[in-house]
Amino acid sequence: LGSTHELRVGDGAYEWGTEIRAAVVGRCSVLNETGQLPVVSVAHKKAGTLVPTIGETVTCRVSRIASRMATVEILCVGIEPLSEPCAGLIRREDVRDFDLDKV
Repeated sequence: LGSTHELRVGDGAYEWGTEIRAAVVGRCSVLNETGQLPVVSVAHKKAGTLVPTIGETVTCRVSRIASRMATVEILCVGIEPLSEPCAGLIRREDVRDFDLDKV
């Protein structure tokens, strides 16, 4: 990414001798500060990926249906879209507690 003589280490980077190297694969950015060396940072590509929690509303696309479960791709958590679809599984028992024969 550069030399320690020209830049300072930020998030996602580290010093190796007099060099600054990326610790993660992602987008590199340089923040200029007055009176100091610029700070170089690397933002991970998957930074900020949302993870659904129990009880949260998700938007899914059904990819496969079996007799006891459905395989889905989670596209949104709440109203926030995911950068990449996340795999999910809906079991017949998770749909409702009554009339399982009709599910």
